[in-house]
Amino acid sequence: MRYTEIQDKFNSLWASRIIDIDFNIINNGIKITIEITEHKEKSIHTIEFHGVSSYYFVNNTALKRKEFIPHEDEDFLELTSINYIQEKIKIQMESDEEWIHQFYSEANIVIEIWSRLLFIEANQVSINYVPYQLCE
Repeated sequence: MRYTEIQDKFNSLWASRIIDIDFNIINNGIKITIEITEHKEKSIHTIEFHGVSSYYFVNNTALKRKEFIPHEDEDFLELTSINYIQEKIKIQMESDEEWIHQFYSEANIVIEIWSRLLFIEANQVSINYVPYQLCE
């Protein structure tokens, strides 16, 4: 499937409420369950990433990433946006430990959750159980 077709499908999921996120490390997958409310009607949708070789979460921008806001009962996570990136985002580790340098990734999905970001490198995405191949 073409880049624009996948991004169009992602665009229809923006500004939804995240009900659950499941990181399945043993099966290399991430499943996100969301709720969309349109015209007072609620519907449940799933986004599943398959062939996940890496993911990286950042709590906020720069130094704000270490600021944690206490959560209240009525709080929820919003899937603010989800983007398919053709020009993959390189994530490389910097460390004085040499062995760390062999670990890196090239994220092709960026999910914005309020002011947080989740970067994912995956081979395939399923939206409501319909699979779409992501370009290598």
